[in-house]
Amino acid sequence: MPVLTAVVCLLGILCLLNLLLILGVLRRLREHGELLRNGAFIGDPGIGLEAGDRPSPFSAETTSGTQVTDTSELLVVAFFSTTCPICTERVEPFARYIRSHEIAPERALAVIVQDSTAEAPFRPALEDVATVCVEPTGGQLSTAFRVAGFPAFWLLGADGTVAVATFDPAMLPSPDRI
Repeated sequence: MPVLTAVVCLLGILCLLNLLLILGVLRRLREHGELLRNGAFIGDPGIGLEAGDRPSPFSAETTSGTQVTDTSELLVVAFFSTTCPICTERVEPFARYIRSHEIAPERALAVIVQDSTAEAPFRPALEDVATVCVEPTGGQLSTAFRVAGFPAFWLLGADGTVAVATFDPAMLPSPDRI
């Protein structure tokens, strides 16, 4: 009988330890899920071009049929992907940023990266406030800005060099502060 009692006690202790371990793992999963929902990246992969960098030459056709060939007239550039759930959430803050700073649509470029023929549901919202280009993954604009993740936002200086690079439009400063 004492052996059976010892085995039951040991088994009870192991079950409690297992329960504590599972609760710890669940807590960490919840923390990581929150980080991913907020657009944070563990080991920050970088956004692509950083402050002071200049995009390489490119030529892209907009959805209205015009050509965009350099950043000299652009003030803000954004990249969204149709496969990125956070991108959908960041379209409205980006549009609000453009409206609140009274940036003309020809000075704001929004690039939608899509590999399928399905339309991006947020495309109309972007076309209301910015010049929009649609390209596949690895397109000329993505390559020129060395896009490393989505969504990505750049505020450009008067000479077309990057002043600010961020994954969140809320982190973009007022254009008159650069």
